[in-house]
Amino acid sequence: MVTSDYPEGPLNFLTLTWYTSDEQVNSLYPLKHYYVKSGNAVLGLPYALASLSFCQSFNLDLLKASATLTLAELWLSLGSNHAKRALTLIHGALPMILGHGGLELQARAQITEAKCYLSDPSYSVFEDSEVVLDLLRQASDELQVLEYHELAAEAFYLMAHVFDKLGQLERREEAAASFKEHMMALENPQDEDDPLLNML
Repeated sequence: MVTSDYPEGPLNFLTLTWYTSDEQVNSLYPLKHYYVKSGNAVLGLPYALASLSFCQSFNLDLLKASATLTLAELWLSLGSNHAKRALTLIHGALPMILGHGGLELQARAQITEAKCYLSDPSYSVFEDSEVVLDLLRQASDELQVLEYHELAAEAFYLMAHVFDKLGQLERREEAAASFKEHMMALENPQDEDDPLLNML
């Protein structure tokens, strides 16, 4: 392929190349998330690494940060021995995610960071519970704004788990109630403000 194949010359060639690579990165995301959710991290790692390679080649910084987060999620799903590796990846991507990412991406990063701490055998929830709780509170606030019930439920589940370990039963029950609320919203999705539903 040469630039003379394009009527506008090098500029069009570069634009088309960038667009094509951007689309290639995005096309890999559903596959990566499928393997994260299925628990088959080994199969998902090549897709995450391919995304990172494309992003590095074409300076797609936010997509690179998102791909790095997915890679961290995959490493974490391989077991607690990889928690520190996953945390290092997240910390490298956080400045871009928090500076330029949307609320959903930020919340995903915060939840995954909290899970890294909780999975790390060297971390003690009794000595530094606030680092995890702060992350989960921020994530849950953002996800409730978005009405993203699946991730919000996960955040509240983890909060309830931490409060249970700390023996803070009242707060545990509050977090558990919020978890249940979001799970019910997932099982019975409906928009009460939708006039079409109100007519039924």
